[in-house]
Amino acid sequence: MFGDQIISYTWATKPSTAPLGEIVCITDVGANGALFRGNGTKWVRMSSLNYANIYASSSATGAGAVAAEVEVGRISYKGGTLGANGRLEFTTLGSATANGNTKTLRAKIGANTIGSIVSAGASVFAFNFWLMNLGSESSQRNNVATTFTIDTSVDFDVVFTVQLTVSTDTLGIIFVAGDLR
Repeated sequence: MFGDQIISYTWATKPSTAPLGEIVCITDVGANGALFRGNGTKWVRMSSLNYANIYASSSATGAGAVAAEVEVGRISYKGGTLGANGRLEFTTLGSATANGNTKTLRAKIGANTIGSIVSAGASVFAFNFWLMNLGSESSQRNNVATTFTIDTSVDFDVVFTVQLTVSTDTLGIIFVAGDLR
Protein backbone atom coordinates (compact mmCIF):
# COMPACT_ATOMS: atom_id res chain seq x y z
CA MET A 1 0.00 0.00 0.00
CA PHE A 2 2.72 2.52 0.86
CA GLY A 3 4.38 2.05 -2.51
CA ASP A 4 1.18 2.71 -4.44
CA GLN A 5 0.70 6.15 -5.94
CA ILE A 6 -2.50 8.04 -5.16
CA ILE A 7 -4.34 8.77 -8.40
CA SER A 8 -6.00 12.15 -8.92
CA TYR A 9 -9.48 12.61 -10.41
CA THR A 10 -12.12 15.30 -10.54
CA TRP A 11 -15.46 14.58 -8.86
CA ALA A 12 -16.99 13.93 -12.30
CA THR A 13 -14.21 11.58 -13.49
CA LYS A 14 -13.66 9.49 -10.32
CA PRO A 15 -14.39 5.77 -10.74
CA SER A 16 -18.05 4.93 -10.06
CA THR A 17 -17.02 1.92 -7.98
CA ALA A 18 -15.02 2.49 -4.80
CA PRO A 19 -12.81 -0.53 -4.12
CA LEU A 20 -12.35 -1.19 -0.40
CA GLY A 21 -9.25 0.62 0.89
CA GLU A 22 -8.37 2.42 -2.35
CA ILE A 23 -7.41 6.07 -1.78
CA VAL A 24 -7.87 8.76 -4.43
CA CYS A 25 -7.39 12.52 -4.52
CA ILE A 26 -10.37 14.49 -5.85
CA THR A 27 -8.81 17.70 -7.14
CA ASP A 28 -11.96 19.85 -7.43
CA VAL A 29 -13.27 19.27 -3.89
CA GLY A 30 -12.13 21.66 -1.20
CA ALA A 31 -9.74 24.55 -1.47
CA ASN A 32 -6.79 22.26 -2.37
CA GLY A 33 -8.37 18.91 -3.25
CA ALA A 34 -9.37 16.12 -0.85
CA LEU A 35 -8.53 12.49 -0.16
CA PHE A 36 -11.31 9.91 -0.37
CA ARG A 37 -11.15 6.21 0.53
CA GLY A 38 -13.28 3.49 -0.99
CA ASN A 39 -15.48 1.54 1.45
CA GLY A 40 -16.41 -1.14 -1.08
CA THR A 41 -19.41 0.73 -2.47
CA LYS A 42 -18.84 4.50 -2.30
CA TRP A 43 -16.10 7.10 -1.81
CA VAL A 44 -15.84 8.44 1.76
CA ARG A 45 -14.02 11.67 2.65
CA MET A 46 -11.00 10.88 4.86
CA SER A 47 -10.92 14.08 6.94
CA SER A 48 -12.46 17.48 7.42
CA LEU A 49 -11.31 20.16 5.03
CA ASN A 50 -11.46 23.85 4.41
CA TYR A 51 -13.71 23.98 1.39
CA ALA A 52 -13.36 27.61 0.41
CA ASN A 53 -12.57 31.06 1.66
CA ILE A 54 -14.08 34.36 0.61
CA TYR A 55 -11.90 37.41 1.28
CA ALA A 56 -12.99 41.06 1.01
CA SER A 57 -16.16 40.33 -0.89
CA SER A 58 -18.15 43.22 -2.26
CA SER A 59 -20.37 45.16 0.10
CA ALA A 60 -24.02 45.86 -0.51
CA THR A 61 -25.20 49.44 -0.50
CA GLY A 62 -27.88 51.57 -2.13
CA ALA A 63 -31.57 51.30 -2.95
CA GLY A 64 -31.18 47.91 -4.66
CA ALA A 65 -30.18 46.30 -1.35
CA VAL A 66 -33.18 47.90 0.38
CA ALA A 67 -35.70 46.55 -2.13
CA ALA A 68 -34.24 43.03 -2.31
CA GLU A 69 -31.40 40.83 -1.10
CA VAL A 70 -28.06 41.38 -2.85
CA GLU A 71 -25.53 38.56 -3.24
CA VAL A 72 -22.13 39.33 -1.67
CA GLY A 73 -20.49 35.88 -1.77
CA ARG A 74 -20.90 32.24 -2.79
CA ILE A 75 -19.27 28.89 -1.97
CA SER A 76 -19.97 25.91 -4.28
CA TYR A 77 -20.08 22.29 -3.09
CA LYS A 78 -20.02 19.07 -5.10
CA GLY A 79 -23.03 16.83 -4.57
CA GLY A 80 -22.36 13.88 -2.27
CA THR A 81 -19.24 15.31 -0.58
CA LEU A 82 -21.16 16.10 2.62
CA GLY A 83 -22.28 12.49 3.03
CA ALA A 84 -25.16 11.27 5.20
CA ASN A 85 -23.69 12.62 8.46
CA GLY A 86 -21.46 15.49 7.36
CA ARG A 87 -21.50 19.03 8.68
CA LEU A 88 -20.79 22.40 7.09
CA GLU A 89 -19.32 24.97 9.49
CA PHE A 90 -18.98 28.64 8.62
CA THR A 91 -16.91 31.34 10.28
CA THR A 92 -17.75 34.80 8.99
CA LEU A 93 -16.38 38.26 9.70
CA GLY A 94 -18.29 41.23 8.32
CA SER A 95 -18.32 45.01 8.34
CA ALA A 96 -21.26 47.39 8.40
CA THR A 97 -22.20 51.02 8.79
CA ALA A 98 -22.06 51.67 12.55
CA ASN A 99 -25.51 53.08 13.24
CA GLY A 100 -28.82 51.82 14.62
CA ASN A 101 -30.29 50.84 11.25
CA THR A 102 -31.03 47.16 10.64
CA LYS A 103 -28.75 45.32 8.19
CA THR A 104 -29.21 41.57 7.58
CA LEU A 105 -26.66 39.02 6.33
CA ARG A 106 -28.11 35.66 5.27
CA ALA A 107 -26.60 32.35 4.15
CA LYS A 108 -28.90 30.44 1.81
CA ILE A 109 -29.09 27.21 -0.12
CA GLY A 110 -31.73 27.82 -2.75
CA ALA A 111 -34.70 29.41 -0.98
CA ASN A 112 -33.63 28.00 2.41
CA THR A 113 -32.01 30.45 4.86
CA ILE A 114 -29.58 28.23 6.79
CA GLY A 115 -28.10 31.08 8.86
CA SER A 116 -28.64 34.80 9.40
CA ILE A 117 -27.48 37.69 11.55
CA VAL A 118 -28.80 41.21 12.03
CA SER A 119 -26.33 44.04 12.56
CA ALA A 120 -27.64 47.27 14.07
CA GLY A 121 -24.81 49.30 15.55
CA ALA A 122 -21.55 47.38 15.23
CA SER A 123 -19.03 48.29 12.54
CA VAL A 124 -17.49 44.78 12.62
CA PHE A 125 -19.30 41.56 13.53
CA ALA A 126 -18.71 37.79 13.67
CA PHE A 127 -21.24 35.25 12.40
CA ASN A 128 -20.69 31.53 13.00
CA PHE A 129 -23.17 28.79 12.12
CA TRP A 130 -23.39 25.18 10.94
CA LEU A 131 -25.66 22.85 8.97
CA MET A 132 -25.53 19.07 9.56
CA ASN A 133 -26.97 16.15 7.61
CA LEU A 134 -28.96 13.84 9.90
CA GLY A 135 -28.31 10.33 8.56
CA SER A 136 -29.48 11.31 5.08
CA GLU A 137 -28.25 13.61 2.32
CA SER A 138 -31.69 15.29 2.30
CA SER A 139 -32.34 15.83 6.02
CA GLN A 140 -30.57 18.61 7.96
CA ARG A 141 -30.62 20.70 11.11
CA ASN A 142 -28.72 23.92 11.78
CA ASN A 143 -27.27 25.44 14.96
CA VAL A 144 -30.63 26.99 15.93
CA ALA A 145 -32.50 23.67 15.52
CA THR A 146 -34.25 24.57 12.26
CA THR A 147 -34.87 21.50 10.08
CA PHE A 148 -34.38 21.39 6.30
CA THR A 149 -34.87 18.95 3.41
CA ILE A 150 -32.09 20.14 1.08
CA ASP A 151 -30.75 17.56 -1.38
CA THR A 152 -26.97 17.62 -0.76
CA SER A 153 -26.41 14.61 -3.04
CA VAL A 154 -26.41 17.08 -5.97
CA ASP A 155 -24.16 20.13 -6.46
CA PHE A 156 -25.27 23.14 -4.39
CA ASP A 157 -24.15 26.65 -3.50
CA VAL A 158 -24.20 28.46 -0.18
CA VAL A 159 -25.03 32.04 -1.16
CA PHE A 160 -24.43 34.98 1.18
CA THR A 161 -26.87 37.87 0.76
CA VAL A 162 -27.36 41.29 2.34
CA GLN A 163 -30.54 43.27 2.85
CA LEU A 164 -30.57 46.84 4.18
CA THR A 165 -33.32 49.09 5.57
CA VAL A 166 -31.62 52.40 4.62
CA SER A 167 -29.99 52.95 1.22
CA THR A 168 -26.99 54.87 2.59
CA ASP A 169 -25.92 51.93 4.80
CA THR A 170 -23.45 49.20 3.84
CA LEU A 171 -22.86 45.62 4.94
CA GLY A 172 -20.22 43.32 3.52
CA ILE A 173 -18.10 40.25 4.09
CA ILE A 174 -14.48 40.63 5.17
CA PHE A 175 -13.88 36.88 5.44
CA VAL A 176 -15.83 33.58 5.25
CA ALA A 177 -14.38 30.13 5.82
CA GLY A 178 -16.57 27.19 4.87
CA ASP A 179 -15.37 23.94 6.48
CA LEU A 180 -16.70 20.47 5.69
CA ARG A 181 -16.56 17.99 8.58
